[in-house]
Amino acid sequence: SPHPVVTINETGHTTLKCKAFGGNPTLFWYKWMYEGNDISGEQNTTLRLDNVQRNQRGNYSCLVCNMIGCSSNTTSLIVQCK
Repeated sequence: SPHPVVTINETGHTTLKCKAFGGNPTLFWYKWMYEGNDISGEQNTTLRLDNVQRNQRGNYSCLVCNMIGCSSNTTSLIVQCK
């Protein structure tokens, strides 16, 4: 199925959520990526984007892992002109 799409206005803000699978959440670790490249320092269940600009549009992915394995999900961000 296609991944979710979030549409916001330029200079707006949004929070992307990383959906995890079941189990003990304290064992999870998270990593966020933009267009396949790591976003350094972002290791939480959510990614907050403030004052978003047009050049930040694209695919944001999160990878969540625990002792059993890893799962990833992607959200497409569309940024509209104000």
